[in-house]
Order: sequence, then structure tokens, then C-alpha cells
Amino acid sequence: MRKIAISIFIVGSVLCYSQTTKKKNYKKPVKKTYVKKKATAKPVSTVVVDAPKQEEVKAEVVTESPVVEVPTVAVVAEKSDYEKTAEKLLKQKGWINNRNSFLVRGVEGFVKGVYSGNGKIFVMLEVSNRSNINYDIQNISFITSPIKKKGVDFDTEEKIFLPIWSNQPEFIGKKAKQKLVFVFDKFTIGENKTLNAVINENEGERNLKLEIKPAYILEAEYIN
Repeated sequence: MRKIAISIFIVGSVLCYSQTTKKKNYKKPVKKTYVKKKATAKPVSTVVVDAPKQEEVKAEVVTESPVVEVPTVAVVAEKSDYEKTAEKLLKQKGWINNRNSFLVRGVEGFVKGVYSGNGKIFVMLEVSNRSNINYDIQNISFITSPIKKKGVDFDTEEKIFLPIWSNQPEFIGKKAKQKLVFVFDKFTIGENKTLNAVINENEGERNLKLEIKPAYILEAEYIN
């Protein structure tokens, strides 16, 4: 019995010693932190493929002829001789001094002169508007009419003479006057007729009738 107790004591002491040694040698595990390394991109190998050689195309040089700008020149029609003569007459006073006029409600017309030259007849009139309303001209006509004489048969047929040029305006302003020149091819009229210049007002009744006597035409003042 004594031996058994001794052996049990010995075994128990050994076990206790072994446990104390295990406790002394035990270390807590250290947590290791792992740092992930960044993956480095592997260089991609580039394969150079030889491109097919292209034929060199030479650019064609197109030479354009220089554009020459031609200056535009305004073509001014040359005035005829009778137009130049008519413009001269507009600066003259007129040679018919007697009061050969016609007056109607503030508008008065005058025969200022008859001229001849270069195979043409020039008739110069003057219209004076003394009213406060414009005198709008509708038309101006030159018509022959018979001269009444007792015991004589008259040619009652009217004849109209058309001017080849005139400076006829559209209107005569209020409190204004203007000279008018009419150019005709050469003509004459008989002693039993007279030539009347009839001026009709547009949208009105202030119509003028100016007598151009045959003597005025036969005695026309020469001008060139």
C-alpha cells in the first residue's frame, strides 16, 4: 500500500509539473496582417503589322485663270438735238407778250412762245397755280378747231397733234408755276383754224384751253 501511494504521488507531481510548464510556454498567437501587393500590369507586347504600302498620289495642281473685274459703266443715253433745244427754251421768258391766257378758279395758263428749228416746232406754255390745292394734270392735248366767220364754210374736222417730247409734270404744286415745252414734227395749219392746248385736271374740273393762233406758228421764232 505504501508503494502504491508513493507511485501515485510521483505520477501526480509529474502531471502537475507538465501542466505548469505548458502554461509558462504558451504564447498568444500574434495576428499577422497581410498587405496585398498591387498587381503590376504586365506589359502588353504590341505586334507591329506592316501596313501595305500605298502608292503615292500626286495632287494635280489646277491653275485657275484670274477673275478680272470689269467696272460697270452706267450708259447714259445721249440727248437729242431737240431735247437740248427744249432745255434752252425753259430758261427763256418767251416772246409772246400779249396776255394770251385762260383762268379758272385759281389756275391760269399762258402761251409763252412758239419756236422752230431743225425741222421741229416747239410750243412753250406756262401754268400758274395760285390756289392752295395741287393742280393734278390728267392729260394735255393739242387739237385744231375752226375759226368762225360769217358767210364762210368751215372745215369742222378736228385734228390732233401729238408731241414727240415734253417735260409735262404730273402736277403743279400749290402757289407754284411751271413752264412746259412740247416738241412736234414740223407742221402748219390753215388760216381758218386755230390750235388749242387743252389741259384737263385729274379728278377735277379746272380745265384750261389755250389758243395757239396760226400766226404764232407761221411767225415762230427760229432757234437752234
